[in-house]
Amino acid sequence: MGIDGILILVGFAGGIWLWLRWRDPAPQSREAPHTPPPYAPPAYCPDKSTRPPAPHPVAVLRDQLRKQCLNILADGLVEEDELVDLHAWLIAHPALDAEPAARRLTTQLADALDKGSLSTAQRQSIEDQLQNFAGISMPPPSHAPRRARPATLTHLEGRNLDTVRFAYVDANGDRSDRRVVVHQLEGTCFQGLCLSRRATRTFRLDRVQGDITSESSGEVQEPWAWARSLAKTKSNPSKLAPQATHEPKQMGEVLFTGFSRTERDALEQLADAHHWCVRKSITKNLTVLVTGTRAGESKLAHARAAGVQVMDRWAFELLCK
Repeated sequence: MGIDGILILVGFAGGIWLWLRWRDPAPQSREAPHTPPPYAPPAYCPDKSTRPPAPHPVAVLRDQLRKQCLNILADGLVEEDELVDLHAWLIAHPALDAEPAARRLTTQLADALDKGSLSTAQRQSIEDQLQNFAGISMPPPSHAPRRARPATLTHLEGRNLDTVRFAYVDANGDRSDRRVVVHQLEGTCFQGLCLSRRATRTFRLDRVQGDITSESSGEVQEPWAWARSLAKTKSNPSKLAPQATHEPKQMGEVLFTGFSRTERDALEQLADAHHWCVRKSITKNLTVLVTGTRAGESKLAHARAAGVQVMDRWAFELLCK
């Protein structure tokens, strides 16, 4: 086939293709109909008049004060530095002066802290106010109710009035066993060095659970009976050491055991400076046995059998302070 035949075939095929395109044109693409988005109602904006009112500033401060009182009472102990911080906070928020209870607490804190130290009665009164603000109330005692509380006791203070053991319930209702060297007896409370906590603590007689055991006399007494007996004994002039005009009163006899030579010399100097009579062995009138890490069990047993108060170096140094 020549070139002319090829051209005729190509023209014939092109004509057929054009005829088919004219006969059945390609459908034009149609766009999908536009559908509007679903209706969304406008967001609700409440009227400002329907919103709850903001809390009053005094109410906010009152709640903050309640939380501070809870934090102070959380460990069952009221420390003087905590009261200093609370007094500073109250002074920084004078709006609370509108509350009579808060104003009374501020005044009492100021009076107590200005004197440099808190008495047992002041500390207990402040603790009661903190409990009122915190909404804490003491749970009823689990044992049988005691008889009516006697009249408050007169003030009594000394370096070592007695060493006692007892069970105690704090402001949070937590029970613990305590061993205390009593320094002060006043009103309805007593204060001393708590050997269980290694710090000075104040205790209320009505929170003592059960009886108090005196390590000095070995007697086991009801708390109020113990307090009256202690006040009677220590306030009796015939049982007190004569008041020296120039010489300081001796604190008692002390023996140090289980220490190195250097440690014992330092402790003996500390004892002399605080008017303790240092002994080299256990005597009939020995008051305190201070033990080190190398103290012998036989000497400890002998001291306990003789009714001697046993403590470690830390407790003796704190007792001297």
